[in-house]
Amino acid sequence: ASDLDSVKKLNCWGCNLTDISIFTQIPHIEVLTLSVNSILSLSPLSGCVCLSELYLRRNLVTSLSELSHLRPLTRLRVLWLAENPCCGTDPSQYRLNVLRCLPRLHKLDNQGQLSSVETMFVFWGSMLPVLKP
Repeated sequence: ASDLDSVKKLNCWGCNLTDISIFTQIPHIEVLTLSVNSILSLSPLSGCVCLSELYLRRNLVTSLSELSHLRPLTRLRVLWLAENPCCGTDPSQYRLNVLRCLPRLHKLDNQGQLSSVETMFVFWGSMLPVLKP
């Protein structure tokens, strides 16, 4: 597109991207696929306020603290973050931590519909204890 402001959907799957700073210039993007790249930081996405779907599977995001850059994205409903170093070894704990940070999500890592426990956790936040098996 000649006008970056008009880009609504973009697929950059497997493009060996490390620098995604261009997205600071594409605030109206709605669906973005960045899976299978080498992305470390999500900070350039914090201004993409129209983003409703974000696919980041198989990147190099090392910390869930990077999700703080996605908090301003109030329209974000779908996030695929699996297979990043930040996902750790405990899938249930990872999922609850992501949902605590981004409670508006409807689908995380291709899993829709939150369980009743997850819904309560998101609603009540840190008031609920995290149960370990």
